[in-house]
This record gives sequence, structure tokens and C-alpha cells, in this order.
Amino acid sequence: MQKAAQMKSQNWTVTLGIVIILVFAATWVLSSPNAANLYQQLDLHLIPPLALLLILGAMVVYTWSGRPSQMAKSLLIWAGVSACLAMGFIYREDLKTVASGFDSEWTASATETIGDGVVSLRAAENGHFFASAMVNGTHVDFLVDTGATIVALTEFDALRLGFNRDELIYDRPLSTANGQTLAAGVMLDQITIGDIEITNVRGAVLEDGLEVSLLGMTFLNQLGSFTVDQDRMIMRQ
Repeated sequence: MQKAAQMKSQNWTVTLGIVIILVFAATWVLSSPNAANLYQQLDLHLIPPLALLLILGAMVVYTWSGRPSQMAKSLLIWAGVSACLAMGFIYREDLKTVASGFDSEWTASATETIGDGVVSLRAAENGHFFASAMVNGTHVDFLVDTGATIVALTEFDALRLGFNRDELIYDRPLSTANGQTLAAGVMLDQITIGDIEITNVRGAVLEDGLEVSLLGMTFLNQLGSFTVDQDRMIMRQ
């Protein structure tokens, strides 16, 4: 009896040591000075494996009590759940793309570079033109709106671009298709569509009333020209 208790105590000690090592390793990696660059290079792919190891480590502490068959069963269950969560995180952009395909109203246009500083947009099924752009290095899908005086961002896209919600001051009244709302002024360092690059673009973050970000005239007016021919929009820098 005493021997069994001693072995159980040793198991707990070993398990606790493994968990401490895993926590220390995760903390060291995520708090390193180069963590930001590491996230950009790996696109946050490091987090799911670390999370999986931590979950499995915590699960082992909970189940390792002298019952190997139950421990093995729990390991398989939690490993499967953790793997699904990790895969969902890794392929989150692909999943969002698939999900967006079910939205019949907002169907992305085909963006094609057809020359030096010349981009062609093909109208979506609903007749609107959409532009797949890079804003300050982050991908944003825009609805091209010649009736919008400014590049208007949804709050969701603004937060993705790194704007802080607490620093956004919604003090500008703005009219939208859904009525009046308030907007916070921002400056966008760079908007790139295909081979076209426009810098220092005035924009606004709308508090509500916007389903998709709008590529308005503060961008379009800096183009050399833009024309619409049936189902094509041609942008020239």
C-alpha cells in the first residue's frame, strides 16, 4: 500500500515537472523580443502546437492516477479535440473564405493586373465591383463605391488593421444606406490593389451600419483614371 502511494506521488511529481517545463517554454517563446517578427513569419502557426501541448499536459495531470487505460482514453479524446481546434485556427482564413461563399450578396469580384499600374475588376453576380486590397500590409475586401466620399472601414476591419478601439473617436456624423451613423477619422498609410499603390489615404471607421468596407473617393481620386465598361472596371494609376 505504501509502495503504491509512493509510486503515485512520483507520477504526480514527474507530470507536474513536465507541465512546468511546457509552461516555461511557451512563456519564453511568446515573450521573447522577436515574438512579433516570429508571429509575422509563421502567421501565428506556433500558437496551436503550444496550446495543444499545454492542454495535453494539463489533461495528463488530471488523469494520471494509476489508471493507464482511462488515461489513454482521455489522451485520445483530448488530443482529437485539441487537434480540431488547432486546425481550425491554422486554416481560419480558408474557413472564412468558404463561409463568405455562402453570402450571395457580397461576392468578391475578380481582380486582375493587366499592365503596369493598370488593374481590372470584374463585376460580381450582384453587379457590384469588389476590390481585394492590401491596407497597411493587411488584406481587406472593399466594395468600390463612387458615392462614398471617403474610404470607409467597418470596425472589424479597422481592428484587424491595428487600430485601437479605445483610441477611435466617433465624432463625425455620416450618412449611409442604412441611415445616419458616427465615424472616427483615420489615416491609411498605404492601399495596394494589384499593381496600384496609393499612399496617405484619408479614411473613416464607421461605428455601425456598414456590412463591408467601402473603397471611396479619397482613394479613387488619387488614381490617374477609372472607367466602367459593362461588367468591367479599369483602374489606372
